[in-house]
This record gives sequence, structure tokens and C-alpha cells, in this order.
Amino acid sequence: MTGLDVIVQSGNASIKEKLAAEAISVGNLLKIDSNGKAALAATGVNLKMVALCNVADATGVDGTYASGTTVRCGVLERGATAVLKLATSQTIVIGDYLVSAGSGNLKKLSTETGCEIIGVALEAVTTTASVADILVEVI
Repeated sequence: MTGLDVIVQSGNASIKEKLAAEAISVGNLLKIDSNGKAALAATGVNLKMVALCNVADATGVDGTYASGTTVRCGVLERGATAVLKLATSQTIVIGDYLVSAGSGNLKKLSTETGCEIIGVALEAVTTTASVADILVEVI
């Protein structure tokens, strides 16, 4: 299984490389900051870009990119399924719509306005004090 296959389970992603503006975990939702660097996506950010595993240095699904290192990013296409990071204090059931929670994580859509839905949950996951992985179909 390649590094792309670990995070992107099916579908396509355009691969890009960007310098990390901060520490980034594989599976975090990303944005491009004002310096052109990859940064953790804020609330309401709708760019469907995710930090991928780095095959070159064996950064696996639990890997982290340090600030200033090159991040392998995938811009996810509609219909792709991917393993992304779910924020703490979330109870997700299959079919829930997910949006950016900030800090590169996802949360369940509730009463937010002005934010784009990133995807739909393909598995049930509950988080308490720590972030967890969740399988998502990008919409």
C-alpha cells in the first residue's frame, strides 16, 4: 500500500508539496496560509486538502510533519473516500455531515453557517479527550 493509499482509500487526489507552517499530522485538513505554506485548516475553510503519508521518509498514518519540512498534500476530489482527523468531543454516526472544526480536524455539522460540508461519515466514531481517525466520503 502506498502512502497515498493509506489516507485516500478510493477516488482521486491531486498531489502537491508545500512547506509546513506548523506541526501537521497525517490526515489533518489543511489550508494554504498567506506565505504559501501548508497550515492547519481553520473553521469554515473549504479547501479539501489533506496531509498525506510521505513515502520517501516512511511517515505513516500516525506521522507528523515538523514546521518547515515538506508536507505531501492531497487535494481530494468529490467522491473520494479518505481517513481524516475527527475533533475531540464528537459523537458521529454513519451519514453525518462533517465540516472543519479548526486545527485541521473535522466535526459534525450542527448550526454553522458560511462553512462548506467537507464530507459524510462512512463510519460511527465517538471521541472524548483525543482526536481520532474517521473514514469520510468527500462531497
